[in-house]
Amino acid sequence: PVFFFDLSDLSNIKWTDTGTIDGYSSNLVDFGHGYLVGIGMNEKRELKIEVYTQGEGKVDSVDCYELDADFSEEYKSYLIDRGNGLIGLGVRTAVDGQYQTAYLLLKVEDGTFVQTYLIPHKSGVDNARAFFEEDYLYLFGDEFQAVYMGE
Repeated sequence: PVFFFDLSDLSNIKWTDTGTIDGYSSNLVDFGHGYLVGIGMNEKRELKIEVYTQGEGKVDSVDCYELDADFSEEYKSYLIDRGNGLIGLGVRTAVDGQYQTAYLLLKVEDGTFVQTYLIPHKSGVDNARAFFEEDYLYLFGDEFQAVYMGE
C-alpha cells in the first residue's frame, strides 16, 4: 500500500492508504497540487511511475506509466520539475530496436501522463542529470546534451 500522512495538526495525525497496488515504489515524491508520484517497479520488475492523489479517506491512483527498462533508483538523479510538470530519469531500454541508455522525460498535466520522450543519452542510468529551462532540456553525465523541447 501507499500511505498518505496529514501532519497539518500534529496532535491529530491522520493517514489514508491505497490498499494493495502491484509492484513497489522505491521513491515517493510530493509533486505538488495534491499529487504524489511513486517511482519503482511493477510485478514484472519493469519501471513503473504512478501518480496518486488523496481522495475521500483514501489515496487513489490517477495514472500509471510502465516501461520494460532498467532505471536509476538514485533520487538525486531524478528530474522533478513541479512547475513545468516534468519527471525525468535515466533508463536502459530498447530505443529504435537496440538496447541502450536513454533519458526518459514524462510530461504530467492534472495528474495524467500526456507526453513521453525517450532521448538517447550515453550516460549510465545513475549518472544522468537534467534540468529544464526555457524550452530546453539540458542533460549532463558522461556527455552534455541540450535538447529543444519547444513546440
